[in-house]
Parts: sequence; C-alpha cells; structure tokens
Amino acid sequence: GDNYETRKWLQPIEGKIRHSAQTKVLPAKYQSMSVNVQRSLQYFVWGILPKKILGNVEQYPVASKPVINEVQPKRTIVLIMGETLRAQQLSILGYQENNTTPLLAKIEGLYSTSIFSAGTMTKTSVSALVNRMEFPGVTTQIANQDNCLFRLAKENGFKTSFYSAQNNSQMKILETVICLKYIDDYRDRDDYAKGSSIHDDVLMDQLPDIDFNENNLIVLHQRGSHTPYNYQYPPSFKAFDSEYDNTVLYTDFLLNKLINTFESTQNNELHFIFTSDHGELLGEHGRQGHGWFFEEVYKVPFLYKEHNVDNSRYDAAKKVLSHYDVSNFITSLLGYDVEIGGEGTREIYVNGSDIDALAGHLKLTVKNGEVINEELKN
Repeated sequence: GDNYETRKWLQPIEGKIRHSAQTKVLPAKYQSMSVNVQRSLQYFVWGILPKKILGNVEQYPVASKPVINEVQPKRTIVLIMGETLRAQQLSILGYQENNTTPLLAKIEGLYSTSIFSAGTMTKTSVSALVNRMEFPGVTTQIANQDNCLFRLAKENGFKTSFYSAQNNSQMKILETVICLKYIDDYRDRDDYAKGSSIHDDVLMDQLPDIDFNENNLIVLHQRGSHTPYNYQYPPSFKAFDSEYDNTVLYTDFLLNKLINTFESTQNNELHFIFTSDHGELLGEHGRQGHGWFFEEVYKVPFLYKEHNVDNSRYDAAKKVLSHYDVSNFITSLLGYDVEIGGEGTREIYVNGSDIDALAGHLKLTVKNGEVINEELKN
C-alpha cells in the first residue's frame, strides 16, 4: 500500500510533481525519526533509484565549501525572497500595461534586471539558492550543508534571521532544506502575534527585534504574488483590473518601505537584494500557475541597492544572471572567495518541480544574457 501511494504521489501530473504530493513522501521536521526514515527509503526506492538505473537523472558535481577571504566583515545583508513574481510584470523591467512599480522607479541607485531562476517551483528554487547549487538534483549538497548561506554566515561571524509571511504548513518542505540549525531567529506566520497583518507587511513588524550592531544576514520571505492573488494585498492596492498586477503594486510598496526603513535605522554597511523564487503563467501557453519550463516561469526580477558602502558592489551585481549567481553574490558579501557570473557563453540550469530533478530540468545556453539554446532533460 505504501509503495503504491509513493509511486502515485511521485507521478508527474501535466509535467510537474505538485507541492502537495511531495509533502506526502519527503522527510519533514514535524515527523518522527522512524517515519522520516521510512519516507526517505520509499522516496529513494520508488522515485530516485529507477531513474538512476535507467540513466534518466544526470549526475552533476557537488560544490566544494568556499574559503573565507574577509574575516567577519561588518555589514548587514538583506535578502527579500519574493513569491511567484515574474520579471515580465514589473514596470521597471519594461512592463507597459500597468504601472506596477512607481515607487521603485524613484529609488536612486536601485539596480534592476531579470535573471533565471534555479527552479520552477518554490522548493526547487529556494533550496538551490540557499545552498549555492549550480546544478539540479545535487541533494548531497543540501544534505552536507557545506554551502548553505546560513551556515557560511554563522561561521564568519554573522547573526542569521529568517522571517516568512507564509504559514507553517506552507513552509514544511523548505524547513528541511535551509539548514535550520544555523538560523538564529526563524519565524513563520504562525509565530507572529495574534491580530498581526495577514499580508506581507507583517514582515515589517519583525525588524525591531534585529540588533543592527551585529553583522547580519536577514532573509524576508513573502507570500507575494501567489494564488489566490486577491488575498495577497490590502483593498487599498486594488488599482488595476488584473489581480496579479495588484500584488506587484503591493510588493513595490513593501520593497520601497523596507529599503527606506533599513537605510534610516542603522549605520552599518547595507546590501539589499531582492529576487523571486519563480514566475507565473497567466494564461500563456493555455496554462495558469507555475512548475513548467516556460520563460514566464523561469525569468524573475533581481534588484540590488547598497548603502554606506565604501567598496561598491554594483559591478559584481551586474554579473548576476541566475539564482546561482545570487547565491555567489551573497556568499562573497559574507566574506568568502567565490566567482560571480562568468564571461562569454554560459550554461544555466533550471530545475523542475522536484528537488531530485525527477520531473526534469532545463539546460539553457546563454550569451550576453539571451538564451540561444534550450535543452530539456527528463
């Protein structure tokens, strides 16, 4: 019975393995050790092993742990992790139908571009970004935690915080892949005070608990532009007929407020980074949602702003083309010796809906920021 259920849950539907399915078979923080051992074994036997034997899952190398070249740099790094926000819908990136980013457009020194996500769903993109994964399916790199941003931060004198606007049930899978033991202060929506905002501005309420005299790595995780879109913003932000565009307008407000708040409340060197986990289909290709290998899903925004910085990092930010580059950019800010981006033609990998790449992945050949070849690997 368990074997049949495992095979059923791991069967891709419409080309993707759904989030709800993986919660049935992957180990979880809230389960007992014996249950997690059973889940891991079933997942391996009925999901991973057959594809390994058949040669359908490519074997990519595990990255070595980076070396410190700047001991305990005094700075605050803020990563805002957006949710389901595609690059095509930001006015500052060329969207013309509605003015979705009026406040961000006025911020002096804000660098903005579109980049390639590491995955087509939250669990694959965030796990890759947090663990500095260049290649899909390299779960050994997640397990050994050698490249986890929070571990690297702790081992070079940073205090670490992760605040999510998503609730505990939505965070179950992510909690197993973000090296929780290296996060000093971890909170999701279920941890916030009763009566708190139901929208992403609840993240603002957590900021007074941060000691800005410390070196900090702070991750703020939105609910963002996930369905149902009309639940993700206050009524005052219903400016457009498009509910999705209204979520973008609300994110514009939130990011502007966060930038202003961080710059006005502390004097440390500050690096402010925003990207989204993945994008969204809004009817294109006859589909709604994400999890598929379309540009609307794998192209996401990347924003960067620095404050009180002597050694500017804008040149490094301009080399960022992917989530893997974002990981390396943050790792370099944490004081480690890593290369950001690369010259000439590059290969960039986008995982599908499964962490082990059981639902396939995309290899993009990119030249001057443009895709010149796509290769889908199932």
